[in-house]
Amino acid sequence: MVGFHFKLLKKRTVSNLANETHLEYVGCMFHLITLLLAVFVITRFVWPLKLNRPVNSLVCTILLICSQHHLLWRLAFGSMFSPEVPRVLIIFVNIVYPAILFLAVFQLVIEISLLVLRLIKKRKVSLPSALRYTIAVVTFMMTSYGVSQAIKVPEVKNIEIGIKDLHPEFEGYRMVQLTDLHISRLFQKPWVEAVVQKTNQLNADLIVITGDLIDGTSDKRIFDIVFLFNPFIPNRLNLRSDFSLDMMTILADITVVFNQIKAFCFDNISLKTKFAFGVGIFDTVKIV
Repeated sequence: MVGFHFKLLKKRTVSNLANETHLEYVGCMFHLITLLLAVFVITRFVWPLKLNRPVNSLVCTILLICSQHHLLWRLAFGSMFSPEVPRVLIIFVNIVYPAILFLAVFQLVIEISLLVLRLIKKRKVSLPSALRYTIAVVTFMMTSYGVSQAIKVPEVKNIEIGIKDLHPEFEGYRMVQLTDLHISRLFQKPWVEAVVQKTNQLNADLIVITGDLIDGTSDKRIFDIVFLFNPFIPNRLNLRSDFSLDMMTILADITVVFNQIKAFCFDNISLKTKFAFGVGIFDTVKIV
C-alpha cells in the first residue's frame, strides 16, 4: 500500500502579492495585444478582400473571438490552460489563433513593401486580391499542419548514452521518458491509450514521466490518465516494481490527486512531486 507523507508550504508575502499584480498586468497587456493584432488583420487584410457582408461578418467575429480565447477560457473555466469544451473546438481555435499572428506579420511586410513601391514609382500601388487569398490559404495550411503534428501520438526518439565505468548490470539498460503529456480535453483517453501501447512495445527497464502530466483539475482528468496507472486495466502502462515517477504539474486540488493515486494501491513506488499553483509553489515532502 502506498503511504503518503506530505505538507504544503505556502508563503504569501508582499513580494508574492506584487508578483501576482505584475502577472495580472502582463496578462491584460497580452490580451490587449492579441486583440489589436486581430483588429489589424481584419481592417488591413480581411476588409480589402471585399467579401459579401454575411461572410465578412462571420470571418471578423471568428478572428476576434479566437484572438481572445485565452481570456474567454479563463473567464468560463477559471484557467486558460484547460478549457472544458469539445476537442474539435480546441483544434479549430488552435488553427485560427496562430493564423492571426502569421497574417499580421505578412500584412506588415505587405504594408512596408507597398510603401517602398509607392516611393519608388511615385504612384499608388495596391496588392491584388488573388495574392491576398493565396496568402490566407497558405497561412491556414501552415497552421493546420502544425496543429496536426502537435496532436498526433509522438514518435519515439532513440538516444544512446555512454557512461564511463557503468556497472555491468546496467549494460543495455533501457529507459523510456514520457514528458509533458498535458493530458486534457485535447489529449484524451484514446490518445493516452495509444501512448501507453507504444510505450509498452518498447519493453523498457524503467519508465519515467516528467513535466506537466495533466492540464486542469484532477477530477476532470482522472478517466483519461487511468490508463497510465490503474493496475486493474490490462492495457495500462507496464510499470516495473522499481518504477519511479518525477512530475512537475499544475493541479488545482492536491488532496484529490493524492486520494486518487492512493486508490490505485501501488507497491514499491517512489513518487517525487512538485506542484505549482499559479504563481505560488507548494512543495510536497517525501511520498513513498
